[in-house]
Amino acid sequence: DQFHALPQAAQDAAVDTYDKYYAAHGQRLIARVKEIVGDRAELRIGTFKAEPGSKIGSYTRTGPLKAIISMAVNAKHELSIADHEGYHAAEDWVLNATERTIIANAFKPGRPLFEKLMEKVRRYDLENKTNLADEVSSVPEEARAYGFEFWRRGELQAEGALQRVFAKIL
Repeated sequence: DQFHALPQAAQDAAVDTYDKYYAAHGQRLIARVKEIVGDRAELRIGTFKAEPGSKIGSYTRTGPLKAIISMAVNAKHELSIADHEGYHAAEDWVLNATERTIIANAFKPGRPLFEKLMEKVRRYDLENKTNLADEVSSVPEEARAYGFEFWRRGELQAEGALQRVFAKIL
């Protein structure tokens, strides 16, 4: 393998460059979440390097006023993982009940925006050999988070009240 054929000093330099790249990328992911929910003492945000085929992000409530977001620095779509996990936190800490209802109604199965999202997710699954469609179709909070993520990437259009609520998160 080419890496192991390098002199030790070159291997060390390559590892340092690699580590610096992922550290900087991790800081960009953390900053993106903070853009969505603010800098909150009750929210721990961490990054990691995911193995192929493993989970790339999570939002976990650890108590009534505490949560953890973990994100892979090597996720396919640069900042989309931060948008997705940040949305979960925004549902808990940024959005009010009326705003949560607006989003929930927009992404109910059978509604036009939900069907459009499913179309986009199925296409994504085919192109990337993933299986997000099952999660989006069966877990309402994931449909909402993927809806926000795809909207933020410019792949899904939101109008009216939904557009205003999504814009509030930014």
